[in-house]
Amino acid sequence: MIELLVVVAILSILLAVAMPSWQSVRAASAVREARIVLERLTLHQRHFWQQHTRYATTDELPPLAVLSETVGHYYRLSAEATDGGFLLRLMSTVPAAPSLALDHRGVWTTTDSSVR
Repeated sequence: MIELLVVVAILSILLAVAMPSWQSVRAASAVREARIVLERLTLHQRHFWQQHTRYATTDELPPLAVLSETVGHYYRLSAEATDGGFLLRLMSTVPAAPSLALDHRGVWTTTDSSVR
C-alpha cells in the first residue's frame, strides 16, 4: 500500500511539473490554427467581394466553431470594413493566447495577451 502511495505521489509531482508546458504547447497550436483560419476567412472575404462588391460582416462569415473547434474555443471573430478593404480580428478569450488581426493587404497584427 505504501508503494502505491509513493507511485501516486511521484506521478502527481511529474504531472504538476509537466502541466504548464503542456498548456503552452496547446496555446501555441491554437495560435497556428488561428492564423490558418484567418487566411481562410481572407479568401472568403475576397470571394464575397466578387459576388456582392462589398466585404462580409462578422455575421455573414462562417462561425469559428465551424472552421475550427479549437479556434472557436480560444477566439472571438470580428470583421470590420476599412477604407477600401477589411480587417479581420480574432480576439482572445483566454489569457494564454494573443489576439490576431489580418487586413486586406495581408498585414498581420498580434497583440500579446499580457499587454491587454
